[in-house]
Amino acid sequence: MKRFWIILLSLTLALSLAACGQGPASSDAGAQTPSGSDSQTEDGETESQAPEADGGTESTDGETQQPAEDEPAEQAPEETPSEDDAAAEEPATDAGGETGPAQSDLDALTAVLDQIRTDGRVGTAGSSLTNAYLAATLLDWAEGTPLTEEECTAAAIDWYAAIPADELDPELADVFDAIYAVCGELMTEGQEGLLSDCGYTGGGYPWSEEAGARALAALNGVVGG
Repeated sequence: MKRFWIILLSLTLALSLAACGQGPASSDAGAQTPSGSDSQTEDGETESQAPEADGGTESTDGETQQPAEDEPAEQAPEETPSEDDAAAEEPATDAGGETGPAQSDLDALTAVLDQIRTDGRVGTAGSSLTNAYLAATLLDWAEGTPLTEEECTAAAIDWYAAIPADELDPELADVFDAIYAVCGELMTEGQEGLLSDCGYTGGGYPWSEEAGARALAALNGVVGG
């Protein structure tokens, strides 16, 4: 019986000791402050620690600093072509927008007309041969020009209108009439003898009908047919 009470007392003491050893765990460092919550500084003031948001940082004065964006590289301004450059690139056009005759072709016709005006003769010795040579020169030009019949006539009209009135030879119309007649003659067959006599050494004969038409069109601009 005595042994029973000793065992019971021992169990009671063991249970009491076990009960005293359990309790809430404590830490000398204190509870950890979660990120974003208030924490207390050494002088007792509460400092708010806000988590940083993506895309910006908060400066000491409370303003949010946005991340610097990459500025696009400056592009060099394109050079604008000058009016002179544009005029040099574009061919001359008339009011309807169509390309006009080249100045070089007009200058070539002017040179032939000037030669006829200077050297052409009527009613003098050897004038028929001189006029035949001038007509052959005009036909050579007409064979190689890109001008149309209308452009030939218009160019000849402009040439004649540009001659000062005090410089017009009264026989000029007769000279161009004679050139007109010999051009028609040279457009026929068997004119090798005439061309040889007048000193023509070109290889244009026989000329095409198109060349003859352009030559006569130019003469029409001066004498009106």
